[in-house]
Amino acid sequence: MFKGFGTWLGLEKTSEDKESHSVEQEEKVVEAQNEVNKQQAAEQDDGTAETKEENLDHSKGLGEFIFSFASSATKKLSESVVGTAQTIKKTVEEGKIDGIIDKTILGDFQKEQEKFVQEKKAKKSGKRNSSE
Repeated sequence: MFKGFGTWLGLEKTSEDKESHSVEQEEKVVEAQNEVNKQQAAEQDDGTAETKEENLDHSKGLGEFIFSFASSATKKLSESVVGTAQTIKKTVEEGKIDGIIDKTILGDFQKEQEKFVQEKKAKKSGKRNSSE
């Protein structure tokens, strides 16, 4: 009964006052922690920015290397294709295409086809001669 009397006279703080005081202290602690976090984040950003710039420089160097490699490979390949196309064109114009075809699988196929056609003709002519 006398506990409430001291708070009524202002000698003791009420539980509400204690709670509001602790809430204010918690807010101050949270604000201080936020400031510390912001400072740490700023310090990390500075280090990250330098690292990003270094990585960007390395990436640019790698990109330039890959681009130059691809460019030279493309140039060599196109020169090779042009040379091959000119060789084929000359061969066709000179009529030497049969020599090239004979060296490929198409040449083998044509030879086998000619043999087959000759055998068919021989069989037909053989049947005609025997029936006559």
